[in-house]
Amino acid sequence: MKRVFSEAGLENYSPIQLKRSPMQMVIRDEIARIIQNFRNTQKYKKSALRALNILMYATFSNSYPPSWSSDDGSAPVVSYFSKLSEEDIRAEVGDYYLDYVDVKWIDIPESNSSDDASIATTKSKKLAQNSIDNNSKSDSSTSDDKIFDSLETIDLDEALSALNDKSTSASSSQSKESDSTLGSNHLDTIYDEVRPNSKPEDLWLNGPAVPQIDTSKIWRRGIVDDTELVIYHSLPEIPTRQCEISITTDSSKLAKTDLMKLYPDCMFYTRPMILYSESCGLKMHKTFGGIIPIKGFTQKQIIDNIVKYPVVTGMTREGKKHGRSIFVEFEKFIEIDGELYKTTDMIDKLPDLKTLKPSWSIIAEYVVRRYLLERDILHIDHKYKMYGTLDPYLTLFMPSQDYVSAGHKDVVAIAKHCVESRVSYLQSRSPIIRRLEENA
Repeated sequence: MKRVFSEAGLENYSPIQLKRSPMQMVIRDEIARIIQNFRNTQKYKKSALRALNILMYATFSNSYPPSWSSDDGSAPVVSYFSKLSEEDIRAEVGDYYLDYVDVKWIDIPESNSSDDASIATTKSKKLAQNSIDNNSKSDSSTSDDKIFDSLETIDLDEALSALNDKSTSASSSQSKESDSTLGSNHLDTIYDEVRPNSKPEDLWLNGPAVPQIDTSKIWRRGIVDDTELVIYHSLPEIPTRQCEISITTDSSKLAKTDLMKLYPDCMFYTRPMILYSESCGLKMHKTFGGIIPIKGFTQKQIIDNIVKYPVVTGMTREGKKHGRSIFVEFEKFIEIDGELYKTTDMIDKLPDLKTLKPSWSIIAEYVVRRYLLERDILHIDHKYKMYGTLDPYLTLFMPSQDYVSAGHKDVVAIAKHCVESRVSYLQSRSPIIRRLEENA
């Protein structure tokens, strides 16, 4: 089975057997370790896949070394089953066997570490080991003043015009954006912690696998360039899963019981996998993973931001190239005091970024979360805004009782926010609505 291994994790690697398994966190940490220590060599890649195949063998066969626990990490398991043949592993794990020729490695930066271990050699640790004082402020206190004097500010349209003509057009970029933000490829890399009744696809933003519409009920229509554009009401009218919420969903029609059904019955890990491992080099929250320090905001504010915005990938800015709209990944540029800079130019200049590991997944999340915190808490009216809306609770990624435990207690209101945020998100990115409004 073809799979993609990127800095975001390993695609399509969450079998039902992993749920409830003591190996769940171990495999998650092993994937993060492989990314953190990556070497672009055949030897490293084959050894990494061999380790994962052995861990998955243990998961499927439910067999482990004597007295082993998940706190011991992956090394004892890999060592214990080191003499297993590839044929025996393949027979046990089936489609989840990782064949070297079937795995595509994409955009994983090589590690500068001297650790060239081909398989796991260290024990994993519990996320709770490094506890967080939620009321403390980020350690960075260096002023941003005057550090940008030697840097070139960016005009977004000029920057986009410099891109080659393979850049995506407006309509196709919007479609790609919907797919990449909590779409199938992203959520297939996460692990469902307990109770496997909820599925990753329940949270998709790009709709259920088989969408349904009511062709007898027109929600909106218009004629653009002599072409009739029609949007029909989607079904079901009352969604039972988050993925069934569409641009035509009316939140006022959902009763409290309907809203509560939108919560999953387990927690999903929606951030890049490296942020759930201590290898990210950040202070760890026992539930939400690594907390990226952002100057001017307390750790409690940053944690609340993660709860409200568990997924911040796939966001874009809109610019013009040759007179037409195109979209660029939001994290490629960072706005500071009304000026736009290339994020890569700021990695060694901005105090916050200088303290982070050189992982693009971490840096990208910093850029988006900084923007959201400035927008929501400091009420900054950014000059270079995110394309489309992104409101709180777009994705409910854990059971309602976990929101209460995290201090977000009005779970009915939060579920209604989810519906309204999704409707707004989808409407603001719909190419059909955009064309109808531009030609109204």
